[in-house]
Amino acid sequence: MTRVTRRTSKDTATIWPFVSSDLYGQVVYGVPYTVSCTYEQGASKQYRDAMGQMYIPKSIYWYELPSEGKPSLKDYIALGDQTAYNTPIGADNAEVIKNAILQSGGVLNDTPDIMVMT
Repeated sequence: MTRVTRRTSKDTATIWPFVSSDLYGQVVYGVPYTVSCTYEQGASKQYRDAMGQMYIPKSIYWYELPSEGKPSLKDYIALGDQTAYNTPIGADNAEVIKNAILQSGGVLNDTPDIMVMT
């Protein structure tokens, strides 16, 4: 994690990794995990999602690239430690990840950061 992100990451977020969908459309999630992060809600800047559609994110999170790997577009994220919930269903304000951008820490010889938008 870059030094700037490390100093500002005083909040916690929970991520539920998407694993698969079964034959009946039920979504299967992996074990939820937490990350130290900083966030912004209510942004007004537009971004493009993976399909090229313009959108304004509900929330933007910045945190260190976790050992679990880069989050994928069907993962969910929510503020706080909500690992008591095995799925994002029932968790407070869980949002689907629409975009995840890796930011190199190479110039500073640090761990890469991730910017996640919902």
